[in-house]
Amino acid sequence: MTFAMKSRLLFGAFGLSLLLVAGVSAEGASPQAPSYERSREALELPMRAEDYSDVAEFTCSYSGGNIFYNGNTTLQLVNCLLEAPKESSKLVVTSSGGTVDLAIFAAHIVSEMALDVEVVGWCASSCANYILPAAKRVFLDQYSLVYVHGAPGPADREGLVVALAKIGITEDSPKFEKAISENLPRSELTYQLHNNFREKFQVGEYYYDLNDLAAARATEVQPGGWDLFFVDPDWLKRCLPGVEIIAEVPNIDGLRKLHPKRSLVAFSDIRGPDQSCFQ
Repeated sequence: MTFAMKSRLLFGAFGLSLLLVAGVSAEGASPQAPSYERSREALELPMRAEDYSDVAEFTCSYSGGNIFYNGNTTLQLVNCLLEAPKESSKLVVTSSGGTVDLAIFAAHIVSEMALDVEVVGWCASSCANYILPAAKRVFLDQYSLVYVHGAPGPADREGLVVALAKIGITEDSPKFEKAISENLPRSELTYQLHNNFREKFQVGEYYYDLNDLAAARATEVQPGGWDLFFVDPDWLKRCLPGVEIIAEVPNIDGLRKLHPKRSLVAFSDIRGPDQSCFQ
């Protein structure tokens, strides 16, 4: 049984019904609007962002030309897209992100299929970095959150040493040199994949370069937040000029209720309304 077949069994009547709930609500609607409930239910599904290989932790279904996917941007999403009916025209996605290489693989499929992408709940990390720029059109209702945290940089031995130490592999470990020699080339490959993607889809450099936003957090630290930044619709249009963005004005109060442990720091909060997304 394939990943997508397993996911459809897991999806069941509950998952299908929640993703087929009425779509976009009017600006200024209360948090009880259908789009709020749709986002809340999608975000409550037990998706473990730290366990990208767990087949049980995603859902995939097809209906009415739509591909419904809730999970990480990894092999499961790739497989869901590859098995989609040929007449599919839209990916309806809820995702906290995932691995860069497989997210880019999935993004190229989205581009080849000329899919629209509708965000339910949120599209964060690699979902925002790669799936949205590859879309034909992006739909965001007032309770849709696009969150980014930067992108891979060039292979960096010092940075890799720090990363390995976080998982218990230090310089005096017998596994240290092997881990360095294996991961440095992988880091460089990931960086090249990212750069090729950015150039192909003409994504603004400041969509990925968050140094100014990160500097601002040093003066406005909020516990439990600041690891991700909210790309508000105006900035999404600036950074993704090749994509048609159809978005409602974000309902900040509703978004804070949906994401109580996140700080909703928008690009516009720090960069203002006029700066270009391109260097």
